[in-house]
Amino acid sequence: MKMPPADGGQMMVHHGGPRGGETMPLANLMENIIQRTYHELTVLSELLPRKTDMDRKIEIVQFASRTRQLFIRLLALVKWASTSNKVDKCTEICNFLEQQSMLYIDTADTLAKMSRETLVNARLPNFSLPCAIDVLTLGTYPRLPTCIREKIVPPDAITPTEKRQTLQTLTKVIQYRLVSSELPPQMRKLRIENGRVKFHVEHEFEVILTLMGDSPTIPWRLLDINILVEDPDTGDGKSLVHSLQVNYIHQLAQSRLVDNNRPLHDLYKVLHSFCQSLQLEVLNSQTLRLIRERMGDNIRIDEYTVGRCLVVSYWRDQTKKDKQDPVVYKLKVHVSEEDEGKPLQISHSPVMSAEESHRVGLAIKSNHLSIERLLMQTIEVRIHAKLKDLSKEFQKYVIGQCEMKDLPIALHVPVLNPTLEFEHLRVMMDSQRGSILASLCGIEGVQEVQELEEFLNSGEWKNLGKFIVNLRLQLVLIRCEKSVQYLPTTCQKHLPLIISPNHPLEEVSKSRFYIRVPKQSSHYVEVSKSRFYIRVPKQSSHYVIVALEESKNRKLLLGEYEGPKNKKMKGSVYMIPELTYILSSCEERLAFVNLGLEFQKNGVVHSGVQVDCEGTCFCLSIASMPDVPNIMKETMEG
Repeated sequence: MKMPPADGGQMMVHHGGPRGGETMPLANLMENIIQRTYHELTVLSELLPRKTDMDRKIEIVQFASRTRQLFIRLLALVKWASTSNKVDKCTEICNFLEQQSMLYIDTADTLAKMSRETLVNARLPNFSLPCAIDVLTLGTYPRLPTCIREKIVPPDAITPTEKRQTLQTLTKVIQYRLVSSELPPQMRKLRIENGRVKFHVEHEFEVILTLMGDSPTIPWRLLDINILVEDPDTGDGKSLVHSLQVNYIHQLAQSRLVDNNRPLHDLYKVLHSFCQSLQLEVLNSQTLRLIRERMGDNIRIDEYTVGRCLVVSYWRDQTKKDKQDPVVYKLKVHVSEEDEGKPLQISHSPVMSAEESHRVGLAIKSNHLSIERLLMQTIEVRIHAKLKDLSKEFQKYVIGQCEMKDLPIALHVPVLNPTLEFEHLRVMMDSQRGSILASLCGIEGVQEVQELEEFLNSGEWKNLGKFIVNLRLQLVLIRCEKSVQYLPTTCQKHLPLIISPNHPLEEVSKSRFYIRVPKQSSHYVEVSKSRFYIRVPKQSSHYVIVALEESKNRKLLLGEYEGPKNKKMKGSVYMIPELTYILSSCEERLAFVNLGLEFQKNGVVHSGVQVDCEGTCFCLSIASMPDVPNIMKETMEG
């Protein structure tokens, strides 16, 4: 056994012959010997009590002898391990020498086998004396086969003159082929130069063709294809077609040019169909991006058939309302069914008039593919048509001329006559939702405008006049409220009054306000949509109704009567002379009313407040006086 030192300074016990074998650490060997000795000693301690004294002595001596021999061997092994390095070196040298000896033996055996079997039939070829003489005398070898020159050495290039003449001849051949064949109408834009012809179809594709000879049966050779379809929104000038797709289209188009009576027509159909499919894909991706980023649920793709059509619906809010037959607005971009050579066609639902369709366009403009631009143009035409219909309806109930102006376009309706521009009813449409928006140009928070807006969005316009009258009355109330600013009085929305049940004032509209009668701090004029009332806060049972219902003044006030055309309005529109007249009449009349009440308290009989015969002022005629105590009747009558 050999014990070379192991890694980390640990002794290793080597088993086997001189060529080496398995090894084990010295510590493991010592541990095994100790465990074995301990085990034998334990077994001996258990068995000795059962034996006689002589047998115990014999067993103890045998155990001591075996153990002593084992540990003597272990000691010898430990002492020998200190000199094991030299032994290992010698072992390695012996192993190397044995390997070299084996190599020599294998070489000798191989050579003997070659001499007996392989080299028996070997022959030496004849020496090539002609080749050697040529190389030694001429310095070169002229006997190489000519096929080597033909396949390896390139032929001499043609001269520039020959090249120019060849291209000119090829150009004439191409011109003759084009003249003698039928070209598609869309491929009439071409250029011939340097033996090639370039066909250019705007915003679709560009191809370069040539001929490989002057025979009329030689097919066209497709050299290059350039797809011109772009996405102006996000394309950034990058090509929308992968190079592998271009190669496939190149192969497909080349196959259509072979054995075909109308090769250029088939070439155009293939490329035009691919370009239209690509354009529809661009419009579809733009629509999806538009839905995701800005429009949301207001638009939706109802149908998309690759290479055939794209249907986009807009004004989605109109279909969500409670209607029996809601109108669905759709925009359809599709391939022409009559002529596939035409660009992408545009159709609308509901159908537009011819004039409106021409404003939007009957076909897609390939120079700027934009679904957002197309939708905005369509919606703009739809809004203009709807506002035009609304203008005809409003014109039945107003005197002034309805106008469409502003940007975005809006319908201005003069509800009153005469009127100011900021009193106009402004009707416009939400371009995304398709709903009608109504507002007053300079006044906010008018309930009647909101009611009118809801009515217009309902789609039924039969009772439009009712809403116009309500709005007109509300505007008159606003005018009256503004007119108070020019008078020596004040107005307010509420009064500290308690109205008894079934009182006539309960029937008055909620749209009202109160004007204090000049020089009468406890009397107010209540102005509402239907009548003018005089209110006395302290005596709520007394009131006077001023009739202004069907008179010419009321029609002038509400803008329902034009009046003489030769008269022009003077002063501010908000200075309403009818309201001034009512307040002054109330002021004068209340003095006579109070006087009449005092007469009644004192028993004076009078005719009541009346207008004098000339119509210039009020008067109170006394019919009889009450009897006065201690005064004779003749005196009273005299």
